[in-house]
Amino acid sequence: MSKEKLHGNDEFLIWDKEPLYSADATPDEEYVLRILQAHLHNARSGRFISEPTTEFADRMNEAQDKRVILLEKAIDKLILK
Repeated sequence: MSKEKLHGNDEFLIWDKEPLYSADATPDEEYVLRILQAHLHNARSGRFISEPTTEFADRMNEAQDKRVILLEKAIDKLILK
């Protein structure tokens, strides 16, 4: 995992993440699914870390968790079609 120092709301945070995934851009029927799966992987792979824990980091992680849920729902809908 790589760590990047970010600055937000006068607090220094660490964005702890795996390398970002990209999607194969072959224009076929699975293209949209691959894009969503890459975004889902990226959303699951990072967390904001701060010592001590800050409200800002907590809010950012909560938003990331919500993005994961939305992406999972969208992928489920595409797969069920």
